[in-house]
Amino acid sequence: MGSVALPTCWGGGTNVASADAPRITPEELERLDALAEAATPGPWRVRLYNGELQVVDSDNDVIVTGEDGLELDLIAAAITALPALVAEVRRLREGIEALAGEWEQPVDGRREYATLAFLCAADELRTLLEQP
Repeated sequence: MGSVALPTCWGGGTNVASADAPRITPEELERLDALAEAATPGPWRVRLYNGELQVVDSDNDVIVTGEDGLELDLIAAAITALPALVAEVRRLREGIEALAGEWEQPVDGRREYATLAFLCAADELRTLLEQP
């Protein structure tokens, strides 16, 4: 049977918050949300019209044209998905913070009921939230 890596809070080297993973700061999340709010509402889609690739909104108004269908597909998909992605990041961050807070609460007024595993999990979750 192989060895199990211990979380960093137990003296091990495993940390769920990878330093090289891309992060979205709260400020960047606000900026993305503002951009999505200011843009023409989705869904957007790509169409071929008179030999021209176009990104159009739900009323078929042209938003942008181009020659690279993959880039236009990405633009259409991104504007359509962005509000949901921003909301999901916020929901997950709020959930993580709520769980971490619950795990740190004493049970029946006694802190010793909060196990080391829960305290470590709370620390790891907070680390994820705090990294830019």
